Amino acid sequence: MILIARQIIACSMLLLTSVSLSVQASVVMTGTRIIYPEGSREKVLQLSNKDDHPNLVQLWMDDGNNQSSPSKSDVPFALTPQIFRMEANSGQVVRLTYIARNLPKNRESVFYLNFLQIPALKADTLGEKISVTLDTTTGNKIKVHNPTGYYISLRDAKIVSNGKTVSFATSEMFAPDSTTDLALPIGIKAKKGELLILNVVNDYGATIPNNYYL
Repeated sequence: MILIARQIIACSMLLLTSVSLSVQASVVMTGTRIIYPEGSREKVLQLSNKDDHPNLVQLWMDDGNNQSSPSKSDVPFALTPQIFRMEANSGQVVRLTYIARNLPKNRESVFYLNFLQIPALKADTLGEKISVTLDTTTGNKIKVHNPTGYYISLRDAKIVSNGKTVSFATSEMFAPDSTTDLALPIGIKAKKGELLILNVVNDYGATIPNNYYL
């Protein structure tokens, strides 16, 4: 089972607070409120895995968009680490860092912290089941199909085009039985036969490269 927990974070120039939503997740954050004083550069969050088995956890933030994903996150905060493995009945420290960006001083701003919890599984071979297709009409988009019943977390993708290796699509996530469009960087137009590398994250947080020829 895959559980996604969302916690609301209210932010102003004076403080940042968090109110937990009601969820049945076994990976939880200690406390229900985060105070983020003006001028602070960093806050430490403590997560706990209450399961008797390991979980892979991915975190990202958004400004209220329910369709958000790690690769589309656009908020003035950074989470470190963003993807990690939690052993059974263990804890994990995550650093929440404020990235300088002017927020309204006369009203409160609201952001959301998302938890994606994935029970341990043999993820090392999941990337082998992915199929990729180049959109030949434009050459700047790749369709990735995940036929499995699992979420697959992507560290990043690399395209080897015209002798150059270019990274893109960082922290993307492929839902079960879905097709995802990956847009190539501006100025890059892929051709048939070129190499695509998808770096998939396994249960241990390690990167497993998978090669595909378009």
